[in-house]
Order: sequence, then C-alpha cells, then structure tokens
Amino acid sequence: MKKHKRWVAFISDCLMILVLLAGCGKPSYEKLLEGTWYLEGSSSSQFELYSDGTCKITGEYGTGEWSVVNDDQLKLTNFYGETQTVTIVDIEDGCMTLTNDNGDTVQMWNTPQE
Repeated sequence: MKKHKRWVAFISDCLMILVLLAGCGKPSYEKLLEGTWYLEGSSSSQFELYSDGTCKITGEYGTGEWSVVNDDQLKLTNFYGETQTVTIVDIEDGCMTLTNDNGDTVQMWNTPQE
C-alpha cells in the first residue's frame, strides 16, 4: 500500500510540473504590447496601448480598445467601433513585426525611429 501511495504522489508531482511548464511556452503578447508604438523610420507614434485594454490611435477621435485574439492577432477598435486586425509575426528587442490579410508586413518600434 505504501508503494502505491508513493507512486500516486510521484505521478501527481509529474503532472503538476507538466502543467506549470505548459504555461511557460509562449510569452504573453498583452504585456509585450503595452506602450507606445512607432512606425519604422518615424518619430511620431501610431498608437498607445494601455494595460486596461484601452488605446489611443493617432489621427482617431477619442479612446479605442485593443486586445489579442486567436493567440497572435492584434485587434484595434477605434472610438466609433471600426476594427482592424493584424497578425503578430514577432516581437523582439522592442521591434514588432505585423502582417495583414494581404501579406503586407510592417515593423513597429517601442521607441521613436528617426
């Protein structure tokens, strides 16, 4: 009976470790996206993403909303409810690469690029 309990405890510990490791696989885009983003070669921001899910989109009236959908898509919604969704290809060293449905790719930076 003692061996059985140890075996069950061992299996339980292994499962707990696997569950914890599964959560460590991919970084949370939400945290990486918070802040101000600039187009490559520009010193003017394109949008600011806030931790509460709101955003300020340059050239748009009022406050919008943003979220990550389908694990890798940035969804921006302006004050009027108009939505644009782009796929996040990569975020590394302060540079975010995005692509749209047409395959157009753009790089954005979290610091002004002059």
